[in-house]
Amino acid sequence: MNKKPLVSISCITYNHVNYIKQCLDGFLMQQTSFDFEILIHDDCSDDGTKEIIENYVEKYPNLIKPMYQAKNQYSQGVRGIMARFNFPRAKGKYIALCEGDDYWTDPLKLQKQVDFLEANEEYSLCFTAKSNIDSKGVFINEARYGHQKTWTAEDVLNGSFIAPTQTIVSKNLSHEFSQFCGQLPNRTGGDRLYTYFYALKGKLKYIDANTANYRIHGGGVWSGLNDKQQLIAHITQHNNFLKVVKKDSTHYNELKRDMFRVIITKLYFSFFNNPLKTMNHLFFVLMKYKIGPIVFLLSGKDFSVYYMKLLQSKFKLNKK
Repeated sequence: MNKKPLVSISCITYNHVNYIKQCLDGFLMQQTSFDFEILIHDDCSDDGTKEIIENYVEKYPNLIKPMYQAKNQYSQGVRGIMARFNFPRAKGKYIALCEGDDYWTDPLKLQKQVDFLEANEEYSLCFTAKSNIDSKGVFINEARYGHQKTWTAEDVLNGSFIAPTQTIVSKNLSHEFSQFCGQLPNRTGGDRLYTYFYALKGKLKYIDANTANYRIHGGGVWSGLNDKQQLIAHITQHNNFLKVVKKDSTHYNELKRDMFRVIITKLYFSFFNNPLKTMNHLFFVLMKYKIGPIVFLLSGKDFSVYYMKLLQSKFKLNKK
């Protein structure tokens, strides 16, 4: 592949010795009518990950472009590793994301997404369904978004949506994204920030095809957190960028209210599976963030409307 690549695949890895082969093989199996490059950043792995990458680079020197850190950047407080070290190297018109412990399962993944983006310039990002697996590769569940094919900034602002990182293909707006991230020096939750930024630049397209596996394991930054820690991180990181994008204090308060409305509605959904834990989380959110009763009422309304629609659809199916 000597031509300028149409797609730059961006991968970051650290101590993924048990997973990195599957990740790289998922890139290499892509069947495309265009050229692509594989940018991989290793954050000073000490478990053999680097050696595996080096073996692949030896086989595919013109395709895989590695960057090895002499010192671990994450432990030194560096965040946004992918945007900082991979995006400036990207030559493609589009960027595809996947971390070293996840992997692609569909050989036509890139072709499907790029074909759509090429034909629909009003869209800035395209994503797909995925499966969640455990550390041993055992299937847990599937994440699909079939009820909605197009997503907007409003969906991201109210906290109801984040595009799954390992399924994303987006326009290459890396310079603008870096400038936007500069407004959030203490940011966390890069997937949420990435989704929101691209929602500002165009529509977000969902293709209802399962193309990737997301690995849930204790070594993952997000999956290593318990339910309450994830809840706090979700609120904190989302609130951080709401402060940046607010038009005024009234607008910020409205955005914040909508965020908690979505969060609490989601907690209502978990009540039947684990009522004690759900009540504990609801009480925690109420006390820690001083949520007013109107938010709980609005969340209850959203919850009720959803179940009414669900019952109606089931009734119609049974009637047929």
